[in-house]
Amino acid sequence: MTKNRVIAIIIIILISTVLFSDPPNWVPITGTQYSMVVIAQISLYNQPFEGIGTNMAGAFGPGGETDCRSVGIWEQANPPYWDGYWYFTIVGNTNGEVIGFKIYDEATDLIYDCNVTVIFADNATIGSPSDPLNLSAMLGEISGNITLITTIPPSGNIEQVEINAGYITVNPDANGDYLLETAEGIYDVSASLNGYTSVTITDISVVANQTTEDIDFSLIDWIPIGGTQYSMVVMATVNIGSDIFEGGGSNQVAAFGPGGYSDCRSLGSWQEPNPPYWDGYWYFTVVGNTNGETIEFQIFDEETQTIYECAQTVTFQNNDTIGSPEDPFELTIGIDQEFSLGMDWNWISFNVHPEYTEIESVFATLGNNIFQIKNQTQSSIYYDPPGTWVGDLYNISDGEAYLIKMNNAVAPFMVSGMPIDPLTPIDLTEDWNWIAYYPQFILPIDVALESIIPNVYQIKNQTQSAIYYNPPGAWVGDLTQIEPNIGYKINMTNADQLVYPEPVEFIPSNNLYREDPPDWEVITGTQYNMILMAQVEFNLELFDNTDDNMVGAFGPGGEQDCRSIGVWQEPNPPHWDGWWYFTIVGNDNGDTISFKVYDSETEAIYDCYETILFEDNATIGSPSDPYILTAFPLFVDDPGHNPTFNLKQNTPNPFNPDNPRFNRGGTYISYSLPKSCNIKIQIYNVKGRLVTTLIDEYKPAGYHSVYWKAKDMSSGIYFYKLHTDTFTSIKRCLILK
Repeated sequence: MTKNRVIAIIIIILISTVLFSDPPNWVPITGTQYSMVVIAQISLYNQPFEGIGTNMAGAFGPGGETDCRSVGIWEQANPPYWDGYWYFTIVGNTNGEVIGFKIYDEATDLIYDCNVTVIFADNATIGSPSDPLNLSAMLGEISGNITLITTIPPSGNIEQVEINAGYITVNPDANGDYLLETAEGIYDVSASLNGYTSVTITDISVVANQTTEDIDFSLIDWIPIGGTQYSMVVMATVNIGSDIFEGGGSNQVAAFGPGGYSDCRSLGSWQEPNPPYWDGYWYFTVVGNTNGETIEFQIFDEETQTIYECAQTVTFQNNDTIGSPEDPFELTIGIDQEFSLGMDWNWISFNVHPEYTEIESVFATLGNNIFQIKNQTQSSIYYDPPGTWVGDLYNISDGEAYLIKMNNAVAPFMVSGMPIDPLTPIDLTEDWNWIAYYPQFILPIDVALESIIPNVYQIKNQTQSAIYYNPPGAWVGDLTQIEPNIGYKINMTNADQLVYPEPVEFIPSNNLYREDPPDWEVITGTQYNMILMAQVEFNLELFDNTDDNMVGAFGPGGEQDCRSIGVWQEPNPPHWDGWWYFTIVGNDNGDTISFKVYDSETEAIYDCYETILFEDNATIGSPSDPYILTAFPLFVDDPGHNPTFNLKQNTPNPFNPDNPRFNRGGTYISYSLPKSCNIKIQIYNVKGRLVTTLIDEYKPAGYHSVYWKAKDMSSGIYFYKLHTDTFTSIKRCLILK
């Protein structure tokens, strides 16, 4: 035998030793006087367990594996008389002992208990070749559900997800549910699918004949890009409010380049705490090809099944290291509140709490575009030079409304912070209060202010208002919905506490997706307003809101100085007939306010004879005794527009398909096309599955809207996608029931 051959044999022996563990050393006890026979068939994972390879079966007394009473002999099948079986000669000294069975499976290198025992009896025989005793391995179960979170639809096939524990791999059903059988023990259970981040949950305990439930996985399609030449390291903590966001389960943190979800640069690896040296942190190897790129971070929170964007970013620099285990970079989960600030006055409120509340910090990006800020009792003015705030208002506070005066318009103006819990109470005193609106969603006025009825009398924003009349217990006015970003003033008849409700019902804007025949737009930048309740007589008849009828209030500047667009109030007999409600805005008391009506039948505009004088906080007319306006003709033109490719945010959003009172319960998706082309608009659920196709046809250039009823859709996040041969855009919407 040559030296090389000897070496090869030694290597084969060593490899065999590594790959195949030795079977257990089961040896029957000696010194016994009695015996019995058991002839049995055994199943493992619902398959026959046969005497192949090093498979073994043993019988054991009360002492367990050190009390082996027999090692089974495998008898081959002899059809048609019998199938293969195990033959045991079980020894003992005492009748009545409980005899259990174990098997060793070479394929899994595991020992399993069997589910049946017998009672030892000298000379007894249990089973026969043609009618053997049936034994099966005692397996435990792991069950749970798989969810696919798809940020770039369409979704992967959930039935192709592989769930693995030890040697066993299973696939879920079409609903994502799975059941995995395995031997008793402690396992790391993993779930994986091509194109999604694999997730492993460690130390799952499995007990024979029991099910370990709710081992759920959420797989998200965050996969780092390939083909990069540079990398940097980021070690960071993530804070959701005051809570540390840790690894484990399906929690994920990822870094993204300028390309968004399709430009994943790193998946964070959770590093366990190692006290006293460091707390837990996330380790990122961020890849790229271009220095100077902005890297953003997002998390997926398994508990809320929500993706959050971190407020902080880093700049990509090859070989750079940001943070350390002892002093990690801090990432915080907040949201951006976006404002469009016009010239002069703006009424705003905050639904986020920024990390730094000083006005120097909150309004730093505005520079000298801002002139003044005030709440109900304090104010400050910005002087540049020297670039200093002067006044007694130093910090913004939760729950307050603010009036901002701008030297120049700024849009967008962003404020980042943690969302304020919409259920946070706001204390209201008698008379006027300047208040914030906390929710991130729109609510009808009667729902939003339900907690302070009947102690509320009036509410107004910069351009609209409403009054609560009791009886009949109804709101009247042109302010019909309460919205984020806007500051409100509330007049109370008695002190009370305002608590906004959770989202239950939503209302679209009054003029949603309706192009008003005359292009009247209320001026911005005003700090005062007044109320007018009026009826309009046209040709000696009551002028109502039939079709697209409109009534507007105007200052001395004519149609370019629109101060209010009237909102029709339906009759409420016997309390009042129908009438128009105006919240008229302005900055100067004494301005002459005139009125115009647009009659949809004649497609003409008419001036009214009557005028009023503007006066802050004044109220003219009432529902039961309205002011009277009368009109005569005037002509107006209708301007045109030039569209581009654009997919707008659906409105309303969120929306409630089960609320037919407003907008038939669904939502509108608007889009524009610069040229005629074939388009598709499709809806996907959060798992990336196609829900429905709203449009698949040729459309002309121009502005379009499609209505989605969303019938039978459950609450949750959905994606809608516009696709043409040269343009694709995806946006997210929310159904709340």
